This record gives sequence, C-alpha cells and structure tokens, in this order.
Amino acid sequence: MPPPKTYRLFRPLVLFGPTASGKSRLALALAQKLSNDNITTHIVNCDALQLYTHLPLLTAQPSAEDKAQTPHHLYAVVKPSERFSAGMYAEKATHLLQHLHLEHPADAVVLCGGSGLYLKALLEGLTALPQPSPLAIQKVRQWQKEERNLYKFLQQRDPATAATLPPQDKHRIVRALEFYETCGLSLHHARQGIKQRPPLSDSPLSHPCVMSLVPRKSTLYAAINARFERMLKQGAIEEVLALKAENTLPYDSPLRGALGFKEIEAYAEGELSWQAMLERGQQRGRNYAKRQMTWIRHQLPCEQQGQITLSVEEDCFAVCEKVCQAWASKD
Repeated sequence: MPPPKTYRLFRPLVLFGPTASGKSRLALALAQKLSNDNITTHIVNCDALQLYTHLPLLTAQPSAEDKAQTPHHLYAVVKPSERFSAGMYAEKATHLLQHLHLEHPADAVVLCGGSGLYLKALLEGLTALPQPSPLAIQKVRQWQKEERNLYKFLQQRDPATAATLPPQDKHRIVRALEFYETCGLSLHHARQGIKQRPPLSDSPLSHPCVMSLVPRKSTLYAAINARFERMLKQGAIEEVLALKAENTLPYDSPLRGALGFKEIEAYAEGELSWQAMLERGQQRGRNYAKRQMTWIRHQLPCEQQGQITLSVEEDCFAVCEKVCQAWASKD
C-alpha cells in the first residue's frame, strides 16, 4: 500500500532525543522504509557538534555508508577553528530547508539531533542580542589563559545565568561572560526578551511533527556506556590527538566539550588510566543524557503538534510504522 500523501508535503519530521537514544538509526530506518515507496528522505543534522569536521567518531556522525544510503545535510561543514552559534545554524538550516522545499517538494525531510538550543533557534527563533565586543572577547580570553575560575567569575557577575549552566560547560560560560562584559547585563534575563521569528515562520516549517525518543533509563545508559567504549576502540583517541596536533582549536571551541574529549586528553597526558578514562567518559555521557531528558520534558518546541514519546529498543523497523502513522496524522 502506498504511503499517505501527507508524507510528500514539505513538513519536517523532528526526531529529538538524548545522546545514544537511537535517533540516527531510526532516521535511517525511516529512509529505507520510504525508499521502498520511491520517496527520498533527506536527513538534516540538528546536533551542534556534528556540524564540525575532524571528530566524526567522537561526535557520532553518520558513517560514509549511512550517507551513501540516503542524503545527509549539515554534517561536517564547519572547521574547528571557526566560531559557530545556534543563530548561525538556524540561518543555515533555514536556507537548506527552503532549498529542499523548492527543489525536492516530493521528498521527505527528517531533522535529527539532540541540541535543544539549536532546534529551538530553528523552530522558534532566538532573542535578538548584541554580539560580544572585541574588548570583552579579549578580556575573557585573557582570563582563560591565566586559568582563572570562569564559572566563579560568572557567579559573581551574572548569578542568574550561572545557575542555568553546569560548571563544566566552558563554552556557554565564556559566551555569558563575553555578553556581560559587553553589555553589563545578565544573558539569562536578556533572553527573556522578544524573539525573532525564523525567515520561514509562515511555512510548514512552523508546523513540524516533533517526536522525542525516550528509551528506558537502563537501556539508554547501557547504550551510552557501550558506545563510548566502541568509539575508543575505533579510533576516537587518535582523532583527538590529530586535532590537537594541528594546534588550530580555539580555547573556547565547542568541540572541547564533546563527550570524552577531556577524558581522552587526560589519558594522553598520563593523568588518567585507560579504565578511568573510560568510566569518566561514560559518566559524563550519562549526566549529559539526564540534562537532555530534562530539556525534553520542559522545553521541547512542540506547541503546534504536541509531543509523541517513543521508546526505541533494538528493532527500529518495528517503530517505523508508528512513526509514519503519527507523521501522516499531524496535518
């Protein structure tokens, strides 16, 4: 039986979930199912770190075989030396979706990822905020070089924003300090202002079908543990060392926050044993997944279509029919 006509509408399906929850695997299974009905599926990245080159293993990017199976977009398109933001992603993704809408109107589009701010920027827009001044950037960079406690600095200057960030999130801590040193204002409070709608707010992009993947905690944690161990054995350590050897990675690059990056650094420098590196990397992954689950419960943008929660276990194909039915029913 041919799929419902609604699959052919330019109405993206959003697969959002915590790390290692099976988003990419499900997206590929959906692409294979739809290909049986001669429908091409475009998988669009919505993960902040998978935008970058150089660490495909550590950031769990699709393999060459995956990309050969169905078109993938916005993977490995940013150099580690470049500064990239959620706003830049929203602009780039919007242009891509507009192109797919015009050039491939009969194709299906699946946004796949776990970066909440990036998804929110694309679907809802971001608060219009001034860019940090060169002087503020230089000041914060100097603090970093002096190995100051940036999180403590943020707590003193902007406690409201500090309360929303873990002390390990150096990338966002740096951004918040740069904003404060530029404007003298709390970034958290500033973001409560009027939001800019994305350029395609009057298109079907504003009415996506949003689905969150929420496996059982035990299943998810086991998948996180197994994946990090597999990454190490497949060459993630060599990836990190090769990138560091290029000496082009900024001190505040988001890639430094990739799960396992710091642990691999510590292992390479003799500060951690293999087992300690493995266990700490796995723990960071589980902690990150817990924060993502909290974000899904409270902030997942699904005002238009509602939220459909699925538990993806081993057999993605058993889930595909339910996903397609929900996708088709959300007109």
